[in-house]
Amino acid sequence: EKKVIYFTMQNENEITLTLSPHNEIIGYSNPEITVIRDDFLSFNKALVSFNADKLRKIGKHFLSENKNLESINLPNVEYIGSEFLRYNYNLTSINIPKVEVIKNSFLENNKALESFSAENIQEIGNDFLFYNRKIKEINIPNVEFIGDDFLCKNNELKSFSATKLRGIGNHFLYENDSLQSIDISNIEFIRDFFLFGNNRIKNFSAKKLHNIGCHFLYENNSLRSLDLPQLDFIGDCCLRYNGTLEYLNIPKATHIGSGSFSFVKDFDVKEIVKNITSKNSFSDEDEME
Repeated sequence: EKKVIYFTMQNENEITLTLSPHNEIIGYSNPEITVIRDDFLSFNKALVSFNADKLRKIGKHFLSENKNLESINLPNVEYIGSEFLRYNYNLTSINIPKVEVIKNSFLENNKALESFSAENIQEIGNDFLFYNRKIKEINIPNVEFIGDDFLCKNNELKSFSATKLRGIGNHFLYENDSLQSIDISNIEFIRDFFLFGNNRIKNFSAKKLHNIGCHFLYENNSLRSLDLPQLDFIGDCCLRYNGTLEYLNIPKATHIGSGSFSFVKDFDVKEIVKNITSKNSFSDEDEME
């Protein structure tokens, strides 16, 4: 391998590139750079080392399609654009302690990462670690919004806590049947297919939740307690086919979608919920018997 050193015209900032015998870029070092624009080394498949300690902002398609990088240290990055290391299969370690925003397709299709921590993150876009099946630990205590397909198809995560989380998109932990506990106590809205396919959550409480989409905990047959005192709108097929529910608190619900609470054992939801005003509520009359 060989090294090539460049100097920028503006401030004599030194950039070091390490090249393979075939002149592929396998190493990048720029200790002074603070911003990287879109398409940085996109489609480079050879890079194995990256050093930019002062980097604060990363644009779209950063190292998209790179399949070799196994670890990356970005100690001062605050913003990450879409498709960051998309289709990288081998990354096992990432350090982004100051990141506040991650856009869509972050590490999409990564199959190796087993833990993730970003204590300052506030916003996560769509397809976060989409199709990653190995994540067992995740630490994002300050996140407020999560987009669609968060850890979709991951079946390893057993617990999740994000007490500042306010909004969740579609397919949150879709088809995860390992999750046993979840704490999102300040959540305000949840879109469609929340924990679809999960059959282990036994209690769910969210004091500020006012809107849930369709197929909420669909076919969960373990839930015993559902406490949602501010819930107003319930989409279609909520908690359908649950046979274990013992406690239900949804006193402010005004709309319950078609098929919701269908075949829920020993519950007449029409008697429990007194404030129904939507003419579409319980439209699936044959399934509410």
